[in-house]
Order: sequence, then structure tokens, then C-alpha cells
Amino acid sequence: MARNQSMLALAVLAQSWFTRRIDKMALQFSDKTHFASHFLPFVVLGVHLLVFVWLRKRSAVTQAAVEPGRTTFPPIREIRQFFFVTATVLVLLLAWCSISHEPREWWLPYVFMTLLVVLTLAYPRTLFIEMYGVTSRSWLGLEKTIRWEDVAQLQYAMDRRSLTIRDNENHKIIHRVFHAEPLLFRDTVRERTGLPLRITHRHGAKNKTTELPYRD
Repeated sequence: MARNQSMLALAVLAQSWFTRRIDKMALQFSDKTHFASHFLPFVVLGVHLLVFVWLRKRSAVTQAAVEPGRTTFPPIREIRQFFFVTATVLVLLLAWCSISHEPREWWLPYVFMTLLVVLTLAYPRTLFIEMYGVTSRSWLGLEKTIRWEDVAQLQYAMDRRSLTIRDNENHKIIHRVFHAEPLLFRDTVRERTGLPLRITHRHGAKNKTTELPYRD
């Protein structure tokens, strides 16, 4: 009888120990899941940022669209795909946070809404070379135009691989590395304006600028 009671007591102690261990493991798993649910979106965005940096160093292959009286220089295909995938991820995360967030996490949906707005504003403009000048159009449809007779300066930044067209009132339109066919854009603009090209590149801690005159 005493032996049975001892065995029963040992069984109860073992069950209690296993129960505490399982509860502790479940709590640790819950903490890890909670950690992952909060930081996984930022990991995804970090991966997208690395892809974005890689695209900056990649040569553009998207061609400009030539039409009568107009040549269109859109963002390259990889950039369009990158923004589409990023926007899709942000929308899914926004929906997930809106449904599953706790009361103390009320701010999470607003974070993803803000990121969606920033993504929309950061989308590269589409550029157009037309008979009367250069036009840039944002994804929201906002346009900016510089007429050929108003162009005052052409500046090319070698480190950023961008060509800036500046008018007399310091308005500017920039062809960046994310746009199609930079050489065609540069040569066409120079041909239409006949202006020298100011080339800026980093020389140590300072920027060095040289001027390349236009030759017909």
C-alpha cells in the first residue's frame, strides 16, 4: 500500500514537472511568434531595400517608346515589378494588422498606410521628350514641363548616373538610373538644346565638375 502511494506521488510529481515544462515551452514559443509577427514585416522591407540597391547598380534594358512627335522614357521593368511587389506586400500586411492587431498595437495599420503613401510618392516619374520640350509625369498624373528655349543647364552626375535639366527659374527634370535608355535621352536633349554638358563626379571628398561642349 505504501509502495503504491509512493508510486502515485512520483507520478503526480512527474506530471506536474512535465506540465510546467510544456507551459514554459509554450510561453517561449508564443514570445518567439510574437517577436516574429512584429519584426518579420521589417525583414521583408529590408530584403526589398537590398533589391532596390541592386537595381541601382544594374544596367537598364527597358527601351523607350518612340511615337510621332514624342519619345517616352518609362521606369525600367524591374523597378515597376519591384514597386508592384512591395505595394502588394504592404497591402497584405495592412490587412493582416487591421484584422489581428491587439488594442495596444493600434498604431501598426497607420505605419503600413504611411509606407504605402511614401511608396506612391517615391515611384519614379515617366519622362517624355516632345517637340516643344521635356515633360515629367508622376504616377498620380501630376506633370512638369520645361520648354527647350527655357533650358539653362544640363548636368550629369556620374556617381548617381542621372541627367538634370534645369531651366531659368531653377525648375528641374531628372532622368535617373531607373529610367529607360539614358544615352538616348542625353543625346536627344543635347541635340535639341545645343548646350554644353556639365559632368560632375566625386573626387575624394569634393565634387569635380568638367564641361563638355556640344558638337553637332
